[in-house]
Amino acid sequence: MSFSYSRNKIADIISDCVSIARKTADKKTIRLYIANPDLEELPQAWTDAFRLKQITLNLLANAIHSTPSGGTVTLLVAQEASRLYVAIDDTGPGIALPDQSKLWQPFDQAIAGLEDDGSLSIGLAFIRKIVEAMDGEIGVSSRVGSGTRF
Repeated sequence: MSFSYSRNKIADIISDCVSIARKTADKKTIRLYIANPDLEELPQAWTDAFRLKQITLNLLANAIHSTPSGGTVTLLVAQEASRLYVAIDDTGPGIALPDQSKLWQPFDQAIAGLEDDGSLSIGLAFIRKIVEAMDGEIGVSSRVGSGTRF
């Protein structure tokens, strides 16, 4: 896995991802929005723009896939010192605590209703590898009936 780091405007990367994901969200009548009213004020960051888009789009796609029509997917971005924080919340069915650790394992279908191809879990296992290779962390917070945050 290769990386190409440079100075990037975070607002542009996040806006591109939301624009791409919005098409799918609109088809499912899911409200997709960026919680940052001041997104444009985020400073530039030293990151791999391609990999950050790959991570963000995968998490947005998973959130949209898990959220029923009429639900909401929210993206929040913050930068603190040299760390970038991205949180994606959905109003889907949530994930039971015993199943949450399984999300990071390839081929494990921890979520009821997951596509037969296992795409969600495979994506999360790969995304975790990318995040960790970029010296980052990824986690999940969820309760059944209350949605999920990555």
